Amino acid sequence: PAYLQYMDVCCMYYLTNNIWIQSCNPKKTLEYLATGKPFVCVDFPEIHYFKDCVYIAKNKEEFETCLKTALHEKSTEKTNARIKVAQEHTWDHIAQRAGALIQAAINKRN
Repeated sequence: PAYLQYMDVCCMYYLTNNIWIQSCNPKKTLEYLATGKPFVCVDFPEIHYFKDCVYIAKNKEEFETCLKTALHEKSTEKTNARIKVAQEHTWDHIAQRAGALIQAAINKRN
């Protein structure tokens, strides 16, 4: 989305005491990673798949600390890593991996 260009840091702050957060995988996770911008998020299970690219906060104090750190981040390496992770999770990429797995199973059977 176009509004992301105006953000310095991408943030996801949900109430973690809600049951739905334990099994959600927000679409905006990949949208935020695709920007390459620093990304601060509350702690929930699915976000740990991206733990190397996201600042994960367990409480409001940690969220504030992560936000301050993210605001001062200048790492091109981290920016590129976020973009790469997002590219690896596009539907085209997922379909290619699924197709390769199916083809491998067919080849193994024959």
